[in-house]
Amino acid sequence: MAKKVTANRRMEKLLKVCNLPQASGYVPGINLKGKYLMEFGFSPGDFVKVEVGDNKIVISKTDASKAVSDMVKRNPVLSKLIDSFDLTPV
Repeated sequence: MAKKVTANRRMEKLLKVCNLPQASGYVPGINLKGKYLMEFGFSPGDFVKVEVGDNKIVISKTDASKAVSDMVKRNPVLSKLIDSFDLTPV
């Protein structure tokens, strides 16, 4: 796990895709954790957007209302649940 911090506050980290347990057995996964996440603005409870393409993964911080809005677009039933339980993000 080599890491490299560059002048414009970027870091490169070499991680290995491994098998992680899931209900149906094992699936490919990546463990992304460490104090450096907080140093770069990611805190427990934050929402992130994960974009996956051919040979590339981009993780970006997003606000709660944007994250919920994106989820509702994919599953309109969530909108009714959010209203029922008064879960609108502030």
